[in-house]
Amino acid sequence: MINELEIKNFKCFEDAKFVFKKLNVLTGPNSSGKSTVIQALLSDKQAKKYGETYFLNGKYIKLGQLSDVKNCYTRGDVCIDATSDGAEVEDRIVYLSTERKGPDIDYKQNLEDETEIGVHGEYAFDFLSRMRLEKIREDAFIYDKNMGVNLGNQVDYWLSYLCGYTITAERIEGTTTVKVSYRTEDNIKDFKAIHVGTGVTYLATIIIAALSCTKKDMLIIENPELYLHPAAQSRFVEFFVFMASKGLQILIETHSDHIFNGIRKSLKTSKIYPQDIAVFFLKKEDGISYPIIINFTKEGIVLNQEKGLFDQYDDDLDVLLGFEYE
Repeated sequence: MINELEIKNFKCFEDAKFVFKKLNVLTGPNSSGKSTVIQALLSDKQAKKYGETYFLNGKYIKLGQLSDVKNCYTRGDVCIDATSDGAEVEDRIVYLSTERKGPDIDYKQNLEDETEIGVHGEYAFDFLSRMRLEKIREDAFIYDKNMGVNLGNQVDYWLSYLCGYTITAERIEGTTTVKVSYRTEDNIKDFKAIHVGTGVTYLATIIIAALSCTKKDMLIIENPELYLHPAAQSRFVEFFVFMASKGLQILIETHSDHIFNGIRKSLKTSKIYPQDIAVFFLKKEDGISYPIIINFTKEGIVLNQEKGLFDQYDDDLDVLLGFEYE
């Protein structure tokens, strides 16, 4: 589990500290520093795993030269330090970028590291094809044993619950590709990924990535709401809350009020507790970004509402109803 991240003089931050919990959310206006927090974690991972030479440019991210990431408003050296309990930071982080692999005719096999999902989720379906009949790594991640304890069983459970599909992934013999098909609950026909909504593939990739992890790993997901209907976004939070409550640390970057309110609903229904959540609202002033911790009651009420914190619906409604507001 990643406990803390300290960032100094890196991009939009002068001196910022992030204390992580079980379920973590980065939100705020565009260009306020959300992605920079993730980049800092990945830079630290690259440097510790492959050496300082790969601090900025490596397997997980490519950021250019040091001058590109040095905060131009501050003095001092760039410093990034992440601390964890137990295993090394570099072995704890699993990352899915915004630019995830979408629907296609087939997918690549992973011929190098079969445990990797890939930063774009490009190897998620190969992982599923090989591990489908294997028991998932953590017993705690099994939601319902009556559905079966294998990876394929649990992926199908969540995918069916969230969008009404099950999935099959198979390596094509004599090739380096994987065939993926989806089936609806009526079991009439299999559909190739390109004939199913993009959101279904995005959902499947995230579910597979999460269930491939072990306890105390940190799964980082950029914009999990992409291509999802609002109802699916809200329901997706149930999956994140379940996994976080069972020991998988999750860090989400999001602009979705449905995910935010889904977390509040989970508090209200006691699926998770305020002490297990860290919502970081990023603000920027005079070129410097800083995080504000959003606090909640156990009923899901926001204790310190910030301007711009998922309040656009209220602002729009005021206009529609003819109310005056600043």
